[in-house]
Amino acid sequence: MTKPATILKSPDKRLRQISKHITKVDKKTQPVFDEIRATLIDRADGVGLAAIQIGHPYRVFGTYLPFVIDNFPKHQAKTINSVRFFINPKIIRTSTKKAFTKEKDGGFTMEGCLSQPGLYAAVPRYEEVELEFQEIDPQTGQLTPPRRETFHDFYARNVQHEVDHLNGVLFTDYILDLNLALYQGHSKTDRLEEIEDLSFIKAY
Repeated sequence: MTKPATILKSPDKRLRQISKHITKVDKKTQPVFDEIRATLIDRADGVGLAAIQIGHPYRVFGTYLPFVIDNFPKHQAKTINSVRFFINPKIIRTSTKKAFTKEKDGGFTMEGCLSQPGLYAAVPRYEEVELEFQEIDPQTGQLTPPRRETFHDFYARNVQHEVDHLNGVLFTDYILDLNLALYQGHSKTDRLEEIEDLSFIKAY
């Protein structure tokens, strides 16, 4: 059984690589999928993981988002079937404007990253994206032809975050570019506290 991989942390320069296209599933690329799956399922706080985050510069990411998938079988949670792979993904259409996502309590959705643990920020994202991608055919074990699917709200946010990773972009890049607030989780209270000195982000 594949063991969870070590997740790269900022400022590891590998996180800035532009990931390369996957042309086939073979002995070289299959372990990438296995490691993404094992690592995502092992991490209770992870909803998405790009291959580059575990050191593989391939254009693939996995999501573990059963709570936003309609009619997701509860018995499949934390199983091999609960991780979905997006191979060679490309955003081909978006909603008109980027926006902050509001929660039911009136606050904004905070975005985080397994490669930047403990950091959170409200980042504007498109509320809807149409993604072109490939999957693994369960019958042949090989790549399917490209297909398109539209994602909304939190799933759209997740897709944009992971596609950014494949292009060497981190969510903290938006902090300085857009003059956004960055927060850190308090180790004892679990509350988010705003970070005043953001100079360390430049090293990322």
